[in-house]
Amino acid sequence: SIQQAEQKVVATPPPAIEPEEEFIELDIGDPPFQPPPANEPEVELVVDLGEPAFFDPGEPP
Repeated sequence: SIQQAEQKVVATPPPAIEPEEEFIELDIGDPPFQPPPANEPEVELVVDLGEPAFFDPGEPP
């Protein structure tokens, strides 16, 4: 019966693969959280483009 118990232990690894798949899904959720902070820097770039554009049309008139 000891051999049977060992075989059962080998059958445990397969189930561990299922939880790993769930972890991968959670990883996909983490990235979405990082984009928000990256949006702040993007706004700075928009302001840079906006400053020059405003100065250009503002100088002629």
